[in-house]
Amino acid sequence: MLLQIPLLFFAESIPSSESVYYSILGGIVLVIAQLFLVTAYGYAEASQVGIYQYTTVIFVGLIDWMLWGTIPSPWDLLGILLVAIAGMIIIRFNHTKPVLREQDRA
Repeated sequence: MLLQIPLLFFAESIPSSESVYYSILGGIVLVIAQLFLVTAYGYAEASQVGIYQYTTVIFVGLIDWMLWGTIPSPWDLLGILLVAIAGMIIIRFNHTKPVLREQDRA
């Protein structure tokens, strides 16, 4: 973000303060989400965490539909279906033991 601030001087118009606030809040939320994701990888294997990470595609599409009225295209619905099916297959056939951290083993 700090590296992009000087580029604002070359923009045709200055972003509104509302846009700046939303961008900052979005960045904070993404940092928190990333911290939770890294913590999740400490408790489980990548194949188990990845299932839930890919569901964000589904939720983003639903939120876009509910908040802004953007109706999902047939390709969007196909993508949602494929993500859901892949998640169910991985959950059904993944029989690995969860990874325990060192302090959990004691």
